[in-house]
Amino acid sequence: MNRKVEVIMSEYVQPFEDQVNEMLVIADNPKVTYSTGIYNGKLLFIAFVECDA
Repeated sequence: MNRKVEVIMSEYVQPFEDQVNEMLVIADNPKVTYSTGIYNGKLLFIAFVECDA
């Protein structure tokens, strides 16, 4: 079984949630890991969506 990981990053919550939800609809057997980070002084919301390829 092949697995793939999509990384979604945004500094804005609403587009971030929308992008993650879109991925979860089409992902097969998804596993999501959330994180935050700072890049160039901006807070980023990060999601790693791991799913069957």
